[in-house]
Amino acid sequence: METLILALLATPLVFSLVMAFMPKNTSYNVFAGLNLVSVAAVLVLSIMTAGDVLMSGETASALGLWFHLDSLGAIFVLLIGFIGFLTGLFSLPYVKADIEEGSMPAERAKQYFALFSLFVFTMLLACLSNNMILTWAAVEATTLSTVFLVGIYKNKTALEASWKYAMVCTAGVAFGLFGTLLIYANAADVIPNAHEAAFLSCVLPYADQFDPTLMRLAFAFIVIGFGTKAGMFPMHGWLPTAHPIAPAPASALLSGILTKTGVAARCPLPGPEPCLGPALGRAA
Repeated sequence: METLILALLATPLVFSLVMAFMPKNTSYNVFAGLNLVSVAAVLVLSIMTAGDVLMSGETASALGLWFHLDSLGAIFVLLIGFIGFLTGLFSLPYVKADIEEGSMPAERAKQYFALFSLFVFTMLLACLSNNMILTWAAVEATTLSTVFLVGIYKNKTALEASWKYAMVCTAGVAFGLFGTLLIYANAADVIPNAHEAAFLSCVLPYADQFDPTLMRLAFAFIVIGFGTKAGMFPMHGWLPTAHPIAPAPASALLSGILTKTGVAARCPLPGPEPCLGPALGRAA
């Protein structure tokens, strides 16, 4: 299982890096083929990994405490695999049509497909990470990888939408960092081994010992931070600008998976009442 989790994470990242280092004048068919192989491999690996967890009812881990997959995370992994494959498949004729119409230069196919695979990687990382700081970094990385997809056409409207998307989400997710650090600081004082305070599977068993006031404050920061990414009112201002401007497959990923990734990042964290932390965290 550990091998499957690592392979699932490595596949889109490796394909993204390979495409990023290829010359811009490489044939469109090469980028399209690599993208298709990438999303197909992610789909197969996500079914294998998540299916095993869902059927066994047990959790899976990789690299010690760093990566963790439970039944809830498995559902998100399956969503990423299926929607990533469908949108990746639809990207092939969509980007080709844009190139033929002249709305996208042929050399920009490299940027699109490399960022597409990177986007899939960052979402998988956010769902599989057991380290709350790494989870926050992965959610922030989804912004950095998608802001250039939103502005891929590089006209005035696209650049304005991508800039607004970047500013709103980056500012919002910063609040999530404050909340995450509050949980980490409290956990370091509570759990026996302070070196494991950043790992969710080590923190949750001691959630009933956390400071209630501090957890309410952390909860508020986290809801604002990851709620911005999830498009929750009133932090949803980036949605109506980014979605219509982004290429349709990227927009489908934004609405179909990315907004749920903010919820996935919030779910494992302790709730506002530490004595009910794990239950509230899973139900949030």
